[in-house]
Amino acid sequence: MNWEQLTASKKREILTHLVTLLDHTLLNFRLGINSILSELKNIFTELEKYNLPLPASVCVHPCMAQSISKIVPVPVCSVIGFPEGMDTIDAKLAQISYLARMGAIQEVDFVPAWAFFYENQSPYPFNEIKLAKNITDSMPLKVIMETSIWYEHNPHLLQKACINTLHAGANFLKTCTGRYGSATPEAVRLLATILAKHKKHGIKISGGISTVEKALQLLNVITTTWNCKLEDLTPHNCRIGSSKLIYDILQKAKYLNEPN
Repeated sequence: MNWEQLTASKKREILTHLVTLLDHTLLNFRLGINSILSELKNIFTELEKYNLPLPASVCVHPCMAQSISKIVPVPVCSVIGFPEGMDTIDAKLAQISYLARMGAIQEVDFVPAWAFFYENQSPYPFNEIKLAKNITDSMPLKVIMETSIWYEHNPHLLQKACINTLHAGANFLKTCTGRYGSATPEAVRLLATILAKHKKHGIKISGGISTVEKALQLLNVITTTWNCKLEDLTPHNCRIGSSKLIYDILQKAKYLNEPN
């Protein structure tokens, strides 16, 4: 899909759809509560200005979730175990339990301790996922597979990890945190192929997705693998995790609204 060759109406349609799939991510450790709220206020104002919807969620650190959830008009997602998953399971579960009990989160992105599995195929990370799902219950649990590391390391083991993750209770398979590389078409295809056999689960693409063009490239991998159309992707089966994509969406929306 060549963005420049699309009609203005088609571009608006795509921008609208992308926002509905977006988990806008705010994990920069330099951002405090006031900075985050100010940024979100500006984003929501711009979205309204260009007649665009609100994102599927905002994704923040656990220590920020409670304050932000009281103010923002969208679901709040918190990332547990970010970025390497090496907190103790008790610490991870305590964070989820506390935030859920306080009504501070509606979704969870979860980083298991993958090193245990890839070193000796220990079931440890899948036990973590099961215990986390017991707490999240009906909340979407999006498990970060860190494909930017493990796809290159051993794609066969990554495939096995994905299948075991779904069996452990995950609702979404997420590509990566973005800390160690970007989501690639090859890794997205692997996850999408597995998920084609698990219709009740979803995929979250994340890592290096800063432009509409990049998002569409990876979404095209999903729609091709699933034999579906872009409009068939909904927040229930597909998410995009990004801290920068929203700004490219807004910039393109601004251009579309400028007089020729």
